[in-house]
Amino acid sequence: MRDEKRAGRDGGGDATGDPGLDAARTSLLVPGPRAPGSHPSSLIPRPSSFVPRRSRFWRQGEPFVWASGGALSLVLLATVLLVAVVMVNGLGVFWPAAIVEASLDDGRTVVGQRLRSETNPDTDVESVQFKTANRDFAPDRMDFHWYPADSMRRTRLPSDVFALERVENGDFYGFLDQVRTPTLELPEAATPEQQFRMGLAEVRRRYADEIRPIAQQLSSLNGDLQRTRNAILKLEYRAKRGTGFQPVPDGLESRPTGDDRLAELRDSEVQIRQASDRLVAQKGVLEAELRENVAWFRLASGKIVPIALVDVVRAYQPNSMGWTSKVRHYLAKVWELLSEEPRESNTEGGLFPAIFGTVMLVFLMSLTCFPLGVLAGIYLGEYAREGTLVRIVRVAVNNLAGIPSIVYG
Repeated sequence: MRDEKRAGRDGGGDATGDPGLDAARTSLLVPGPRAPGSHPSSLIPRPSSFVPRRSRFWRQGEPFVWASGGALSLVLLATVLLVAVVMVNGLGVFWPAAIVEASLDDGRTVVGQRLRSETNPDTDVESVQFKTANRDFAPDRMDFHWYPADSMRRTRLPSDVFALERVENGDFYGFLDQVRTPTLELPEAATPEQQFRMGLAEVRRRYADEIRPIAQQLSSLNGDLQRTRNAILKLEYRAKRGTGFQPVPDGLESRPTGDDRLAELRDSEVQIRQASDRLVAQKGVLEAELRENVAWFRLASGKIVPIALVDVVRAYQPNSMGWTSKVRHYLAKVWELLSEEPRESNTEGGLFPAIFGTVMLVFLMSLTCFPLGVLAGIYLGEYAREGTLVRIVRVAVNNLAGIPSIVYG
């Protein structure tokens, strides 16, 4: 046995001790008769190109491909969920919700929009949140209140309840009692609701025809007054520095011309202030006349309170509105959001100034940055020499192009 192994090593080390296997291997290595035109290299055995699947999986980077695809799917899913949450919670804000009248065990009556309910995990007591509005008539001046759910004996949806959007103090919920319009001519045979709506329309017309032009004139006068005041301050500063006095030529009496200009500006300032005071007084008289027209509403507590018609922005009865009326109300609120100015410390009204400012900012930045960006790209691509600074700029440009601007903001 030892001699056979040695003989195998001496013969090239290919003997395995198995005659059949050795004969098969020899038949593969020893060339037989070649076909005409065949090349000798075709008879040389070649190594197998087989690579295990696990090695190809890592070598071709498939894990990173799957990781990138999974991350992209998660980002898209999160984006869709975020948009869905915003739409569910935001699109329904302008929809006229029903106003509930609830009677409590202690004899009180609550009128407001039922928003949500929560259960205290410690006491297992369920509470309901209402938007009661009427903050200027509430002792705590709050719009939202919580009430125990088990204390509500009866709830109903009164069809005659009004919801008012006001210039100040937020919304108002109440029941119309009567309308008094001493400075308006309304038909006496009309119902209180008809008088209320006709009074609102007349007050808005008079406000637009009489008071709004005065407000525009006051705005223009304020601009003139500010420019005049700035010119006065500039001349006074130059006078202190000694650069605002110039002698009159041709041998006339030497008098600083800056004093003449300063006197003219001060006279103009006085005239502008007097005109502004007259307009303010006129505007106050007209507003006082319009404020005499009031509508009296009954609160949930039974108290009768006055609401000036000039303070009412919008009035509607959500419990008696049909789908068509609610859709019109919703579209009107959306248009108000896009086209009106904000009010009530930016908590009510529209977003037009912010939208206009954003559009103008984008437009001006595009006009400024687009030419600079094109010129910088042409310079970097055609004329700039490779160096440390150029490489840093290229990396910065690639990062800016690949990352959304909101991330930097």
